[in-house]
Amino acid sequence: GFLRLLDGCRLREGFARAEAEELAAVFRSFDADGSEEIESIELLGMLRCLGYSTGLETVHELVKAVDVNNSGGLDFGEFLKLMRAHHEIEMQVGREVFNGRTGGSDELLAEHLPSALQDFGWSLDAAALSGVVREFGTPASLSFDDFFKVAQRCRRLFAEERCRMAGFSVREVEFFEGLFKSSGANEHKWIDWAGLERILGILGVLMSNLDKRKEVFETLEEARLKAREVGVDPAELGQPGDQAVLSLPLALHLIWALGHRRERMTIEREMKAMEATEYSHADVAGFREVFFNILERGTPLPREEGGGEESPKKQAAAPSMLRRASAPTLLESSAASAPPAP
Repeated sequence: GFLRLLDGCRLREGFARAEAEELAAVFRSFDADGSEEIESIELLGMLRCLGYSTGLETVHELVKAVDVNNSGGLDFGEFLKLMRAHHEIEMQVGREVFNGRTGGSDELLAEHLPSALQDFGWSLDAAALSGVVREFGTPASLSFDDFFKVAQRCRRLFAEERCRMAGFSVREVEFFEGLFKSSGANEHKWIDWAGLERILGILGVLMSNLDKRKEVFETLEEARLKAREVGVDPAELGQPGDQAVLSLPLALHLIWALGHRRERMTIEREMKAMEATEYSHADVAGFREVFFNILERGTPLPREEGGGEESPKKQAAAPSMLRRASAPTLLESSAASAPPAP
């Protein structure tokens, strides 16, 4: 399958063979069932693994644009089309950043590179950036093509660090660091279970009964394994079953895993509602677009049962991946009122 797809430039969507092979390796790593097709929820993880800050609603939009057979998922060819479209958008943003920092000239001074990369969203610490610049011969200035190559290299390094932080963006990590501090974390950014419960409550994850607590405990062990796989220092992970205190990286992987589970439940609920209403994937894609347009205008989201009302300020602060489980609510309402299928 994959090697055949990589044989011709046309089938690689213009990517160099090495780039296409890298994307194929990522695709295979997320194709857990070997079906050679991935769902939206897997695509979300793939894009974050590649260093992109992407929410589930954006992923749905991307899938809608390239899912030519309306299956609701992507085969490898469709995935390459998506990544080509994503690359073109990235080039456009890079050009805007470059022009903004050069004033329209053809060269970006090396001293302006850190701020330009920060504008791009892929800032590295000084030592890491110096290493990247040395790879390119430490130029005094860079053309757009060279700037974009440096930016791509920084994205890959940035992605490695983001994987250790469960794929969250710098802004999201800073948000969680603030929650950690206000919830009693010590100077080493470790927090006890009571503090973690408070944070999860703020994010709408309530452990109001034994089943929900069991789910969180099980997800914690999954998160511990995932964090180890992506290179988090074992000293920050504790021992299996340890719930006394958690480090920031382990807590981030737990929060991501809980969000991932909730988003998978959202997709499963949509699929059940689709079966009841006999809507197609294309119908649901259009419905979802309307829903998120409403959401962006500030319609309040329902909380979990017993959770009380959530303030607009807190809704805006919490990362969106933990606030999307209500997306199929209207679709489910349609399913409840639909006549039985003949």
